[in-house]
Amino acid sequence: MRIRLIPYHAASASARDLARTMGIFRLKKEGSSFRARPSDVIINWGNTTLTPRYWRVLNLARCVANASDKVTCLSMLEGRLDHLTVPPFTTSIDTAREWFATDEGCVVVCRTLTRASSGRGIVMAPLPDMIVPAPLYTKYIKKVSEYRVHVVGNAVIDVQKKMRRTDIPDEQVNWQVRSHSNGFIFGREGVVLPDAVAADCVRCVNELGLDFGAVDVIFNAHQETYYVLEVNTAPGLTGTTLVNYANALTNLANS
Repeated sequence: MRIRLIPYHAASASARDLARTMGIFRLKKEGSSFRARPSDVIINWGNTTLTPRYWRVLNLARCVANASDKVTCLSMLEGRLDHLTVPPFTTSIDTAREWFATDEGCVVVCRTLTRASSGRGIVMAPLPDMIVPAPLYTKYIKKVSEYRVHVVGNAVIDVQKKMRRTDIPDEQVNWQVRSHSNGFIFGREGVVLPDAVAADCVRCVNELGLDFGAVDVIFNAHQETYYVLEVNTAPGLTGTTLVNYANALTNLANS
């Protein structure tokens, strides 16, 4: 058996580092001369249009497409989980404007790019006239904690929490959109996530038909509720997370 990895983009650092750590080759997304054998396993790292010419693929392209499109992802997960829920969402700009009449202090998140990552394609609208045309609108959920739960197979292999960077001045920190450029990094020291929530993260990956994925979760203390925001199929990998993925994907491919 040979294990190969196909990245969604040749410049993907996480795909490069994962392949190196696993000791496997990366293939070209298009124009590869590789010819799969029946026993080969292909790791699909974030591709939504992978040609189905391989015998066994971890993360089928159609499942990656469902996870990558945030409207489809939220629709598939809504009402399917026991201890996680999804934020209120709509594709209608009129419905999004109506939220302000029934929810005092409402902030609408305009997702101008439904397949964006790292905080890109987000416009925060605290007033109705600040809403911009977008394919997806969600209600902003205040959070005290934001997690990334990494799932491979049917197991959680790592849990990270977004933590404030100490090298960023206070005025440059955005607590609403906690991306790296807004003053946050992922940490894991002392991070604890309820077992029931972790189990629901595994269900998120299963509901989307994925073999692996990184589930972004937030916790609202006032409501005592955990929300799932999205599921990543080509997450950034470093350090312990990288090693955990390499080991778990090797074991999954050999199972």
